[in-house]
Amino acid sequence: MLYGRERELNALEKRYNSGKIEFVPVFGRRRVGKTTLIREFAKGKNAVYYCAVEGSLEENVRGLAEALGVLAIGAAPIESVLEVVRKKSESERFVLIIDEYPELVKSSKGIGTKIRKFLDSLENDSKLFLILTGSSLSLMKHEILGTKSALYDRRTGTIDLMPLKYHDARLMLHGFSEEDRMRIFTMVGGVPWYLEHFDPRMDLHENLINNFLEVDSYFKEEHTLLLLTEFRTPRTYNKILSSLASGNTRNTDIAKEAGIPAPMCSEYLDDLCEVHIVEKRRPADNPSGKAVMYFICDQYLRFHFACVRPRMRTSIQPDMMKTADAVIKQIDRFVGRSFEVICAEYLTARFGGESWTWWGGDPKTGVQEEIDLIQTVDDEGVLRGYFTECKYRNEKVGPAVLDDLVRKSHLVHGYDDMRYVVCSKSGFTDGFEDRDVILLTYEEIAGIDESEKPSND
Repeated sequence: MLYGRERELNALEKRYNSGKIEFVPVFGRRRVGKTTLIREFAKGKNAVYYCAVEGSLEENVRGLAEALGVLAIGAAPIESVLEVVRKKSESERFVLIIDEYPELVKSSKGIGTKIRKFLDSLENDSKLFLILTGSSLSLMKHEILGTKSALYDRRTGTIDLMPLKYHDARLMLHGFSEEDRMRIFTMVGGVPWYLEHFDPRMDLHENLINNFLEVDSYFKEEHTLLLLTEFRTPRTYNKILSSLASGNTRNTDIAKEAGIPAPMCSEYLDDLCEVHIVEKRRPADNPSGKAVMYFICDQYLRFHFACVRPRMRTSIQPDMMKTADAVIKQIDRFVGRSFEVICAEYLTARFGGESWTWWGGDPKTGVQEEIDLIQTVDDEGVLRGYFTECKYRNEKVGPAVLDDLVRKSHLVHGYDDMRYVVCSKSGFTDGFEDRDVILLTYEEIAGIDESEKPSND
């Protein structure tokens, strides 16, 4: 079953029905579900799918020719195979999907130019729908989205496939408790293939051991494969991610622990930001300033470097159950951050705008203050901020949290309209009556409908 991809499927269907030539690159991190999406889209259509392989151009041309139902003899040029595509798309809609396009690029540096010439040669009434997909975000962006790319101005649409939002990810974890769903989301985020590896017939300890700690576990080397998809020499990136996972957030501190010069570290961090592994944050009221902090935003990599990797280095033969228990306790320290992520998703869906965070000093006390989220909405020139506190705790939240949020909000500059939101895992105490605040429970944020709530009978 395909979860949470209705928007992308609808976008592809709309272009399919346009009747015009369409060229849509689909890219996204490893295991995010690109192939599943395009295979679902291709069902019932006149479509050919080919997955490029790591090899020579000749090997890929033969493979593509075979997928098209023709025979490529010897070292046939790709132009002759593309001519078959031309004929197939002359009178009826024809979908050509080339998966893992980066492998095709590696086999021939001029392949983009050849595809561009082919697209330029098509008549305006051609029915071709071309989809190129790839897991290497850096290469896909360079070869298709980059201004110097041969295909830069030929695409008619783009799908940057992101991990599932929590509302959809939790639906894939049927059979787990809500707390364990949040823990699993904290471990691997919304990557569908990762979520499928969790078995509700086993408890969380058993899933953790089976997936992360055993010598043959699926996730044992996934971090290496993920980084190798983007970077030829991931060793330095490993050092930077380890530094970030240990709690360093500023370039100089990250560079010092990683053992590399700060200017070079800044370039590596930019690389990691480009492929959605690391995020660069600035305070909401100073979006172009020099105050910058870095965080790992890929939840699987954050979990690996912060929770799993340090423990697997400390013992040759770890006590699996003891290690799993320690890791789960550490996960619970990170769940609050995951709760902030899903609160930001909810606020963006409800109010629009962008999610920011804020930090800064209180000039009166000299104390450094932070605000979890500020959902910033430009309403026809009126800058509105939904100042938000997120509490993932087992006790109910009282009005003192709102009082503190209001106090901190007056340290933030630039907003014309300031509103307040408190999100709570466990609900709220009395005392919010007649307060101008939006109170949100976990159930509402996660999109749990009435049929999922336990009965009081």
